[in-house]
Amino acid sequence: MATLAILSSAYPITAANTANATTYENFLAYPIPTTAIESSARTIFRAAGTLSNLYVRLTANSCSGNTVYTTRKNTATDGVETITFASGVTGDIEDTSNTDAVTAGDTWYVKIVPASGSTGTNSITVVRVLFGDSTPTNTTTRLGAAGGFSFTAASTNYYIPLQGLFHTSNTSEANLKALQRKAGTMKNMAILITANTRTDTNTLQSRQDTGAGSVNGNLIISVTSGQTGILEDNFGLTGHSDTINVGDKYNFTWVTGTDSTHSLTARSTMCDFLSTSGYTQCVTGYGFGSSSISTTTAVYNVLSGRQTNSTTSGESAAQIKASQSMIFSNLSVGIAGNSATAASTFRFRKNAANGNQVISIASGATGYFTDTTNTDAVVAADELNYSWVSGSAGAVTIQHFSSWAVTGTSLAISDTLTLTDH
Repeated sequence: MATLAILSSAYPITAANTANATTYENFLAYPIPTTAIESSARTIFRAAGTLSNLYVRLTANSCSGNTVYTTRKNTATDGVETITFASGVTGDIEDTSNTDAVTAGDTWYVKIVPASGSTGTNSITVVRVLFGDSTPTNTTTRLGAAGGFSFTAASTNYYIPLQGLFHTSNTSEANLKALQRKAGTMKNMAILITANTRTDTNTLQSRQDTGAGSVNGNLIISVTSGQTGILEDNFGLTGHSDTINVGDKYNFTWVTGTDSTHSLTARSTMCDFLSTSGYTQCVTGYGFGSSSISTTTAVYNVLSGRQTNSTTSGESAAQIKASQSMIFSNLSVGIAGNSATAASTFRFRKNAANGNQVISIASGATGYFTDTTNTDAVVAADELNYSWVSGSAGAVTIQHFSSWAVTGTSLAISDTLTLTDH
């Protein structure tokens, strides 16, 4: 049985729904404050399969009535997965009974409906589903960046993380690259444009660093004047894909045209990571290229989604339920700057306790670091997240956190290596 891919919209700093109104939330990157515009929350799927285990975590709930979370597709039809938070209830709830069939070309997301006439809101940190590819040997993880920001500058290169925030301040590529620790294929890139008055052509393209610096990949989308909606590089039509090898770094670039007076608003980008070895990729990227942490207090981050440098959210806000038995390995972190005067520690966490995977980053050390020695076995009920503790008050600038998971209770010998940096 192939691993069910983890599709996660998560961020320890909460987003709120709107009181007494139906709103919608996406499946990827992080919970943007929910939108009343249904088309703005869509994630398009090019792999057919099954969605299951709808899971939501709330850190606060002031709604005076029930709030119902339901899967929804194609701006027209409710799915069958559903969760109800009664008034005042917080924590996590999961639908373990129902599943939704996904047809290639469907768009899916979550509808949030508070009781009619109710007051108050939900504070959301996680919206997550599992995806099973219809091809039994494939594990397809849909990854993405989200934001909803407007781009007005002319002739500018912006850079986008594999998972995180698509933001107008991301103009330095070095801090956006995500280290790849399992071989696979990137394909089916897409972008959701919600408004576009620009009179030029803007381009979304994949970027890949195989060791000699980043170059353009094979995935490309041209957004012409006035185009909106979901635009794709559909593998089934173009044949475009990028082959990923262990040690590659990967991200995207957004290149604006010559129009400096009009704007374009991009809500999200998305791309498939396809593994034929059963691995789902979990990536937590920061919103502004990199996250500077300058406190020795533990910072807790979600397993896959958007990264925070805040110590105020607490560990429970970052936890995501495993919902299946898996082995996590290749815990990784990218460090862009490091003025800590003592070693810093990055850990995999399970049920609010240290897991086996751990990386110690020496004072001043930068680059990409991976624990390829240790693994963590998890079961469905386990709550998972990452923790970071800086060695001193000196700032450490973090590019991303990541790990890989495969169904089972042990890894093959070929999957167990040694602690490395890149």
